[in-house]
Amino acid sequence: MKILLTFTGFHDPFSETSIVGETETGPVLTVAAERTFEAVYLFTTPNTAGISEQTKQELKKRNKGLNVEICPVPLADPTNYLGILKQLRTHFRKINKQHDGAEYYICVSSGTPHMHASWLMLAASGEIPARILQTRASKFTREGQSRVTEIDFTNPQFPQIMPFRNLEETDFDQDFGSICLELGIGDSLNGQRHRDSSREVSPGCSASDDQGQSCHPLLDHASLARLGNLAFRTCPVRFGYR
Repeated sequence: MKILLTFTGFHDPFSETSIVGETETGPVLTVAAERTFEAVYLFTTPNTAGISEQTKQELKKRNKGLNVEICPVPLADPTNYLGILKQLRTHFRKINKQHDGAEYYICVSSGTPHMHASWLMLAASGEIPARILQTRASKFTREGQSRVTEIDFTNPQFPQIMPFRNLEETDFDQDFGSICLELGIGDSLNGQRHRDSSREVSPGCSASDDQGQSCHPLLDHASLARLGNLAFRTCPVRFGYR
């Protein structure tokens, strides 16, 4: 079973060409058109959630039998290397458990440069056993030439990347402090504590207002789901309302 792993970016599902008013397929659609996959996992941050939905719809239009899943990556800062690496490892462990013996491919052309580098490190070190694909805009390819190329890590010009140690599986749902840092809300919470000491989340609070909106501007519902059954029900944490 061949599986594609990729972030989505602002060139998905389509991107503009050098000709005004003309568009071409973005990286994800291009790779899916030139290679055959049974499943595609779209990794998405809050800023690209809409793009991922559009890309999923376009993929399904072209291949109705294709399994397309969206993997939320609730990072406030898409340049946070440690946050990106942690999210990729967590999602891949879950995906790999569902698809024993699958053949993985990673498209590195969508997302921030930090996401690109994170994919490369995880694949080159062997932590994620995958082949790396990248796409090029049509203006950089000759007529009839493929827009998809594969990165060969066996090329002696590539440095050898070795993991420092084998990472143990971590129950991230129990690590409240690290998740707050990952979501970029730690400093904001501390600031809100000083600005609004009159509002406190008591035990049993769902951390949302009467209209179902997040009590904190940086905590959308995807982030609240990520925090899950953590200290909201056991510790007094203050939030400022909208």
